[in-house]
Amino acid sequence: MHPRQFAEALYRFLRRLPPGPTYAVEVRDPELLTSDFVAALAHGGAVPGLAVHPRLPDLATQAERYFGEAARQSAPADSPLHRGGPLLIRWLLRPDLSYEAARQRYAPFDALRAPDPETRHCIVRLIRTALTEDRTVYMIANNKAEGSSPLTLRALAEALVG
Repeated sequence: MHPRQFAEALYRFLRRLPPGPTYAVEVRDPELLTSDFVAALAHGGAVPGLAVHPRLPDLATQAERYFGEAARQSAPADSPLHRGGPLLIRWLLRPDLSYEAARQRYAPFDALRAPDPETRHCIVRLIRTALTEDRTVYMIANNKAEGSSPLTLRALAEALVG
């Protein structure tokens, strides 16, 4: 499906959902991360799900695309972008590892076997910005991010309060 067609179909889908909850959409195909996709989220009332995954651009690039000035200017006033919608980040994999390679390298997932301070710093920066904007934050870490999701989340929490 062409990226514009995907964005249009997504918009129609989002508009048919019942009002109430905040809906989030995460894609893993970088060719779909277009201004049409961002507009479909904003006009459809959804928030983007940012993800650290080898198939996606880095978090800073995703954040600029979703929350930068161009996105804010094109979003309607009642979109979650302007209403302080939540920030959702999923740290799934290191950018340089496959799921299987990470599983083999990090099992039994009881230690930070490959700390990624650059990604952690970017996540902390995004979370701090969201919190200063009084936005809710959902942060999910997979064991395949650094070796142990509980320890990754603990390190993020320590960096946030430190």
